[in-house]
Amino acid sequence: MAFMSAARGSLQSAIAAALVTIVGGAALAVFGTVRVHSNDARVAHTYDVKSALGGMLASVTDAETGQRGFIITGDAEYLQPYTDGTAQSQRALDALEVLTRDEPAQQSLLPRLRREVARKLEELAQSIEIRRTEGFDAAQRVVRTNAGRATMAQVRTIVSDMSREADALLEARTRAAAVSLRVAVAFESITAAIALALVWIAARASERSLKEANTGSQLARRLAAIVESSDDAIIGKDLDGTVTSWNSSAERIFGYGAAEMIGQSIRVIIPPERQSEEDHVLASIRRGESVAHFETVRVQKGGALIPVSLTVSPIRDDAGRVVGASTAARDVTERHQAESALARATLEAEQANRLKDEFLATLSHELRTPLNAILGYARMLRTGSIEPERQPHALEVLERNAISLSRIVEDVLDVSRIITGKTQLNMRALDLTPVIDQAVATVRPAAEAKGVYLQSIVESGVPPVFGDPDRLQQVLWNLLANAVKFTARGGHVQIRLTPTSAHVDVVVIDSGVGIAPEFLPHVFDRFRQGDSRFAREHGGLGLGLAICRHLVELHGGRIYAASEGEGKGATFCVRLPVLIEWADRLPDVARDHPTLAEPVE
Repeated sequence: MAFMSAARGSLQSAIAAALVTIVGGAALAVFGTVRVHSNDARVAHTYDVKSALGGMLASVTDAETGQRGFIITGDAEYLQPYTDGTAQSQRALDALEVLTRDEPAQQSLLPRLRREVARKLEELAQSIEIRRTEGFDAAQRVVRTNAGRATMAQVRTIVSDMSREADALLEARTRAAAVSLRVAVAFESITAAIALALVWIAARASERSLKEANTGSQLARRLAAIVESSDDAIIGKDLDGTVTSWNSSAERIFGYGAAEMIGQSIRVIIPPERQSEEDHVLASIRRGESVAHFETVRVQKGGALIPVSLTVSPIRDDAGRVVGASTAARDVTERHQAESALARATLEAEQANRLKDEFLATLSHELRTPLNAILGYARMLRTGSIEPERQPHALEVLERNAISLSRIVEDVLDVSRIITGKTQLNMRALDLTPVIDQAVATVRPAAEAKGVYLQSIVESGVPPVFGDPDRLQQVLWNLLANAVKFTARGGHVQIRLTPTSAHVDVVVIDSGVGIAPEFLPHVFDRFRQGDSRFAREHGGLGLGLAICRHLVELHGGRIYAASEGEGKGATFCVRLPVLIEWADRLPDVARDHPTLAEPVE
C-alpha cells in the first residue's frame, strides 16, 4: 500500500507538472498570437491613416471641381460635388483625428491641416456666394487671384508630411509584425510538443489501466480532459488508418462529429491528390517512427481546404508493439495569412530597394557617358591634340554633352522638388500653340536624323490655359522625345492640340515599341522603366514620365497613357483645364482621340 501511495503521489506530481507546462505553453502561444494580431492591426491601422489622407485630399479636390462647375455654368446642379466633397472632407478629418490619436507627430500636423482645409472650403464658399449674388465676372476676379491655389498647395504639403510619417510608422510596424510572427511560431511549436507529450502520457496510462485500475482510471480521466480541452485536433487511429478517437477540437476544425468519424478511415479528410501522404505516414508509424510538424492541407466537411500542421506518433502496447498512432493537427490558417502578409510586405520592400539600386546604377551610367566625353575633349583641347579645323566640332560635342548632363541633373532635382513639395510654377494665361511649336522644333532634328516622320496638328479655336510655359514645354518635349526615342526608322509620331468640354487635350501618338499590358499601370511611377533591353539601348533614368505627371497635376490637369501592347505604339494624352472665361464658349461634346490605327496624314 505504501508503494501504491508513493506511485500515486508521483503520478499526481507528474500530472500537475504537465498541466502547468501545457497551461504555460498555451498562454505563451496565445500571447504570441495576440502579438501577431496586434501588430497586424497596427499595420492595417497605418494603411487606414494613408487611405484617410488620400480620401480627404480627394474630397477637397471634388469640392473645388463643383465650385468651378458652378462658377462656369451658374447651374446649381454642379454644386453637388462641392456639397459632397465638403462633407466628406470633414468626415475624413474626424477619422484622422481618431486614427492618429496615438501618433504625436501626425497629431501635431492635424490642426494645421484642419485650418488649411477650412480656409480652402471657406474660399470656395465665398466664390460660390459671389457667383450667386454678383455674377460670373466678379467670381472670376476672385478665382484669378490664385489664393485658392496657394491654399491647396499648403494642404498638399501637410498631407505629404503626414504620409511620410505614416510610411515611417508602416516600415517600423512591419518589422515588429515579422518579429511577433517568429515568436508566435516558436510558441506554437512548443505547445504542439507539449500536446504530443500529453498524448503519449495518455497512451501509456491506458496501457497500465488493467494493472492499476484505480490509479489508471483517474489518470485516464485527467488526460482525457486535457486532450478534450486542447485547441489542437487530437485523433487516434489504428495501423489501417481507421479513426479510434476524435476530440472536440477535431470536430471544430474539420466539421465532423465524433460519431461520424470513429470507425471511418482518416482518408475522409485527406484531399484526393494527397492520399499518398497517408501511405507514407502509416509506413513510418509501422516502423516505429514519428512524423513531426508536417504541414499539409486537409478537407473540412463542407469541402473547404484548410492548412494544418501534423505531428503523428506511434502508440505501443505493453509488449512494445506498435498498435496505432496519435495525431495532433493544428489549424495554421492565421499563421499562413500572417506569413503571406509579411511576404507581400517584404516583396514590396525588396522591389523598392531593387528599383533604388537599378536607378543608382542607371544614374551612374548616364552621368558617366557625357562626363567621359566632356573630360576627353577638354583634355584634347588643352593639350592641342585637336587640329584647328576640328575644334568647332569638339566644342559642339562638349556643348551637347553638357546639355545632356544638365538635363539629367535637372530631372533629379525635379524629383527632389516633387518629393519635398517645393516645385514652383510661373503661372499665366497661355496659348499652347507656340509651346507645342517650340517642343516640336526642339525634337525635330532628332526625328529627322532617325528617319521618323513628326507631324503637328493644331485645331482652330483652341482656348488658352492657365499655366507655366516652361514647365508645359518640358512636359511636351519629354513626351515627344520619348515617342521619337522608342519609334523605329520609318515610323510616325504625331502631336495634336484639340479643345474639349472645359478642357484642352494635347495628344502624342507614336507607332513605336508600345507598352506591355503588365507595365502600363506603372508607366508614370518614379524609377520604373519597361523592357530593360530598350532602357539600355536608349538610356534614360525612368524619371521623365513621373515628372510629367506631377507637373500636369500641378496645373490641375491629368495625363493618361494607352497602348494595345508591345509593337503596337502608344498614346499619351495631357488634359488641361481652360481659363474660366473661355469655358462657356466651348461645345459640350465628347471627343475620341485617334491612334495610329488610323492613318497619319
